[in-house]
Amino acid sequence: MAQKTQPSPELLAANQRLLALRRQQMRREPGVDAGCHQPNASLEWPALLELPEHLGWGSAALTAVLRRRQCGQSTQETNFAYLEAQSGPVEKRMSDGAQILQGDSRSKVLAEAASVKLYPDIGLAMLRQNMTAPGRLWLMSRYLDVAGQGSLRIDIVTKHLSTKNSGLYLCGKRQLRNLLR
Repeated sequence: MAQKTQPSPELLAANQRLLALRRQQMRREPGVDAGCHQPNASLEWPALLELPEHLGWGSAALTAVLRRRQCGQSTQETNFAYLEAQSGPVEKRMSDGAQILQGDSRSKVLAEAASVKLYPDIGLAMLRQNMTAPGRLWLMSRYLDVAGQGSLRIDIVTKHLSTKNSGLYLCGKRQLRNLLR
């Protein structure tokens, strides 16, 4: 019933030309990871394939961590001392929608991460399960997690989300404490 079809000679020739062009391109322009590859990396492919989908190939946070590890950078070199002393840029970014483009790397990261994706399925699930308040807290926490570490200090979250004069005000301290339980 199912016949195996053979590719035509034209298709085979086109594939060979494509492979030759790719090899030429790779010789001219090394990739983004050029010079960073370590053949004996600590993470193996099966470990990467077993990750949950939110940490899979589409995760920017996981990609950044893996690239730092492959290039041999320590986490202290790329760790931003977060925003303990400077709460202004985050609040400005949220309240007036302006992007902050100053000279230091921290403000560039803040300008690039000016939004958090909320997929329709997740939003609908929050509404259906009556989890809108925890959902808003989750989204705001993702917004505050500039470094993409997946964790935030409670005093920083409290300062940004439960201070009345904060541009990111979400709820009072008591409600925040209840939501974090």
